[in-house]
Amino acid sequence: MKTKVSMKLIIGIFTISLISFNSCEKENELDKTNSSQQANAEKQIVLDNVPNISNPHNVELYTLNNKDADDEKIKKDLLEIAQAARQVLKETSINENVLKNATVNVNNSVDLLKIVNEGKLKSTSEAYPKLLAAIHEADLTHVSTNPLKSGKIEEYIPAIHVPNAETADMNKQPLVSPGFEVNCELPGMEQYEGYIVAWYYDNKGNQKEILINEETAMNTSHPVFIIDNAEAEATNTKKSKIDYSTKKPEIDYSDSSHQMKSTMSRTEYHSCEYQINKRYESWGKSEFCITGAHINENGGVQLICRRDDGTYNLWKKVAKVKKKHIGDLRENWEQFCSNDVRPFSSNYVF
Repeated sequence: MKTKVSMKLIIGIFTISLISFNSCEKENELDKTNSSQQANAEKQIVLDNVPNISNPHNVELYTLNNKDADDEKIKKDLLEIAQAARQVLKETSINENVLKNATVNVNNSVDLLKIVNEGKLKSTSEAYPKLLAAIHEADLTHVSTNPLKSGKIEEYIPAIHVPNAETADMNKQPLVSPGFEVNCELPGMEQYEGYIVAWYYDNKGNQKEILINEETAMNTSHPVFIIDNAEAEATNTKKSKIDYSTKKPEIDYSDSSHQMKSTMSRTEYHSCEYQINKRYESWGKSEFCITGAHINENGGVQLICRRDDGTYNLWKKVAKVKKKHIGDLRENWEQFCSNDVRPFSSNYVF
């Protein structure tokens, strides 16, 4: 009897030990798995200042525009070009070439056909023939729907716009986008007004599709390559033709020729009332923007639209206008020029 009890105890103890051993073994395996997953996660590309916002809809849905057939045609062509370009633009040597050209142009844009026709690009990617075909087949002409220019045919060329050209790191994986905005009127997209689709490749070569906005494009150190339709002249205007410096001309105001009461205090320019009479967007809000320039007494041209970060741009957004306010007179007090424009007799603001 005692022997049986002892055997039961021994079997029980052995069973408990076996369970304990199996548990430890599983925990060790789990730890190894977790460590492996963590190691793999650490190898994944972590984008700099780019929120991971997945695109919930097919990108082709964002090209549709039943009110403007030419606009829809252009978006579809830009999408096809961008899909081919994303494979070509992921190489460092190409990034360097695009950035070098974008940084010297006034609007940070380059002629895409000019870029792809360069010998260095031709030999780098198997996607080159597809990209070249997409560019040549694209029809980016647009019959204006602007009442003041009704029927006028607008001519555009495929371009790459790099909004963060001055700060982008050419050694980092770029974000490539077809440029047009997502449809914020689709289900679940209300919060993504003004966002665009962007692609990048992870460290394993897998393509990722996300949504980014202007703030992300300006703050990330990854090059942001937006495939866009542009006026040919805009991609050839060099920054050297415009003085971007914020340094004001030194004027000796003790000179009697400059002694005018009204010039003894700094002059600023603001806008207040504005009105949009026609809606051009497929969806979302319209934007009312202002552009201008200051020609100083030395004949130098200075930009006047200053961003919040102190840098200057060709244009500045004054306000967004909802669909229901199209045709209404609106008000928004916005400063758009803080340049020193004295003396008035030899300084001009347009």
